[in-house]
Amino acid sequence: MTLPTVPYGVTNLAGLIAWLRTLAVSIAAGWNVQHKPDGSHGVVTAESLSTGDATVSGLLTTNGQIKFPSTQNPSADANTLDDYREGTTTPTSDDITYAATSELKWVKVGTLVTVTYRLVWPATADGNQAEFDLPIPASAAASNRGGSVCNTNTAGSTVAFVVTGQKAFLRSISGAAVTNATQSGQSVLGEMSYHAAN
Repeated sequence: MTLPTVPYGVTNLAGLIAWLRTLAVSIAAGWNVQHKPDGSHGVVTAESLSTGDATVSGLLTTNGQIKFPSTQNPSADANTLDDYREGTTTPTSDDITYAATSELKWVKVGTLVTVTYRLVWPATADGNQAEFDLPIPASAAASNRGGSVCNTNTAGSTVAFVVTGQKAFLRSISGAAVTNATQSGQSVLGEMSYHAAN
């Protein structure tokens, strides 16, 4: 279906109604609409939706879906949603290799990142503090914030992860560092949220 060119300053009501009907059918068929009111254009095409400097190109795809670009285009406006991403990954650490049954699932909406995790420690005598790499780095302002306190630890204790930079560090509920050796052969299940820089 070819969308019509719309002259600005349309005065024929019958012609305008006919064009609006065609436009409605085109949108229902899944077309995106381009409308540039700068006086030099009056074109409706199937490529994008633009108004002056504001462009929605490739954002609205399949009916009921909004697609954000793979590389975020950050906005300084606190009221503008500029990112959505989600993923599943295997957790990593500087000091140990988590068991194959370990998993991170995460969702990023704007700057808010939520991570659901299952961490299974191998048998280890490593004395370093237990930690894992975050899927999205935390903002500097979020350092020592976020994290979670309602974890299921097979060692029988309640623990919490605290976010700092690119990592989440495991601590006891009293705030003491928990080592990999303490977690040897154990697992932790939980969910945490924190803010990314963008």
